[in-house]
Amino acid sequence: MRGVLRPAFQMAVDDDILIKNPFGFQLLGIIINTEHTRQALTKEQMNKFLKFVRYDNVYYKYYDVFYILFHTGLRISEFCGLTINDLDMNNRIINIDHQLQRTSKME
Repeated sequence: MRGVLRPAFQMAVDDDILIKNPFGFQLLGIIINTEHTRQALTKEQMNKFLKFVRYDNVYYKYYDVFYILFHTGLRISEFCGLTINDLDMNNRIINIDHQLQRTSKME
């Protein structure tokens, strides 16, 4: 990917469209991930968790959120970015073409 983007952005710099090539950096090397592989929840664990959340006096209000996240595979940022226009209730489709991102100015 970088092999395509770097020359394309360099052309924009050469044509005075951009001041600096955002891909004009040198890679120092490959970082090897030494973390262990995460284990996904089993269906039984998921159901226990959802049952706990559903009937807990504090967390019950988040049940729908967790249910949707578990059953759709959405990332939290994708879920938070959903609007009513992204939902097609008749065809049971969720359109995911954007996400909410946190910036340093968010409080």
